[in-house]
Amino acid sequence: MNNRRAIRRILAAWGSSERRLPLRHEILKGKILASVESVPPEMSAAPRHLPWLSFALTGFAALVLLVSWSGVDRGRGEKNAPFTDIPLIGMPAAEPRGADALPEQSSLAPSRGKESAPDFMLRPWPEPNVPITDPREFLKTDYRAMMRTRRVEELARRIETTARGFGGRMDSMTSSKKFGFVAFVVPANKFEAFRREFEGLVNPRFLTVEIRTENLLPQKQSLEEQKKQAEQTLSEFRANRQSVVSDHNGIVSALQSQLAAIRDELALLRDEETDDPARKAEIASRIQELLRQENRFTLRLINENASYGEKINSLDQMIRNAEMNLQNINSQDQGILDTVATVRGTVSLNWISIGEVIELYISFYWIAFLFSVAAVASYLWHRRRSRMALP
Repeated sequence: MNNRRAIRRILAAWGSSERRLPLRHEILKGKILASVESVPPEMSAAPRHLPWLSFALTGFAALVLLVSWSGVDRGRGEKNAPFTDIPLIGMPAAEPRGADALPEQSSLAPSRGKESAPDFMLRPWPEPNVPITDPREFLKTDYRAMMRTRRVEELARRIETTARGFGGRMDSMTSSKKFGFVAFVVPANKFEAFRREFEGLVNPRFLTVEIRTENLLPQKQSLEEQKKQAEQTLSEFRANRQSVVSDHNGIVSALQSQLAAIRDELALLRDEETDDPARKAEIASRIQELLRQENRFTLRLINENASYGEKINSLDQMIRNAEMNLQNINSQDQGILDTVATVRGTVSLNWISIGEVIELYISFYWIAFLFSVAAVASYLWHRRRSRMALP
């Protein structure tokens, strides 16, 4: 250790003693200074340029944000609002129906710039206690969609062809360059296959779908209960009519028998010949009594026929009303079965601009963010160049 310290002191002393300038350092210094051009004191530094590229990128970012905000305010009611129900222009108004009538969807058409769809609000029904043990399903399905495309008319024709290809029918169709509307019905057993084909017509980014499914079991049970009561009422009316007819026939038969007996006795008395004054007086008295009885029974028969006519007419009217009520219930029940056997759909077609297509893939906010990042990078690069420049 001591040797190392000694060696270090010796070397340090030697270095200090040998530290000196080169022999010709003054000549070399003069040559170097002579080769460097000096800037005159009156010349000012070169003017600095403004970061125009950064300003331009910032302006683009602000412009994109303004366009995005205005588009959001304008399209908020179109893209995010729920489907609205607007009746089709030129279609007849729906006729009023009773409280027990089966609700049906009216034909609908969209308004400009808004999506439209069928009315999914069912009319109020009696709410029976649906037992949980009843596993039946009568599913009513309504399908509505909104498509955005650059070719509205072509897409409307393709939707029509697709619906008809799956055994469906067209209820209405409207198409133009900017807007279209299609209402159709397809069989329920082909709905899933139709849906796959239909939704494959456009990219999912350009499609909005809403499906409403409801079990019509409460309505079905209500109609079944009404049908049971209607059949019971009709059976009672028919039984009452049969009883009235039977009673009437019995009464008429009895009255006619009594009238026949009276008339037979009258005929015998009138045909009897006698010279006995007492017998003649007895025959005359009996004939008068029989005539009074004949008039009384004839009047009873007339009253019975009139009463029977009124009763039978009233019962026949009640039977006809009960039969019409039962027929109406059967029609409503069949309407439920027809409803669950089909799927009603509506499609709104809206034209989409190039800017909206870009927005679906890349949000305007991301574009504005990229412009902002580019503006900051451009400004930093400009400052770096300014610092590196000579005065």
